[in-house]
Amino acid sequence: MPGFPPTKDCDDPEIKAWLLRYGFRNDIMNEYLAHLAATTGDLYSALLEAEVDDALLDGAGDILTALAQGGPAEDMDDYPDALPVIRRFAELLATRQATLGRLNSLLSVLAFLRTSPDDSPWAALSVWPEEAVPDQARDWVRRASAVEPDEGTRTEMLAFLRDR
Repeated sequence: MPGFPPTKDCDDPEIKAWLLRYGFRNDIMNEYLAHLAATTGDLYSALLEAEVDDALLDGAGDILTALAQGGPAEDMDDYPDALPVIRRFAELLATRQATLGRLNSLLSVLAFLRTSPDDSPWAALSVWPEEAVPDQARDWVRRASAVEPDEGTRTEMLAFLRDR
């Protein structure tokens, strides 16, 4: 099959945009294609653009979640731009509306950072900067990352999002 496996070189901005928003999603595991999408789509440069749309921000969150999961494919440790992408993702989250998907991505990256060994390159990020969390999600993150959210917290989160 020509072109398989896919290469990590792509100059077409439309293909890059598609990869970062939708191209890594599949019915089995996003982990299989997340690294390829992040590298081929140049996730870091895309997040540095003046205008980052919601689909790109949500795609970035899902890519980071998949990379944090690790697994059968390349993961966070194999992604050279992981650190600047995590930092930029945090900056962008601080300016955006909280959603369950974004909260899930935030908690997934937090869990990855907090469970990394002390000698890993991730140890310096083990405490997510408070200002990186959108105001409306700050209390949720504190409560949800301390323990499993109780029914009241889950109900409060869902009600907040439903009313948006």
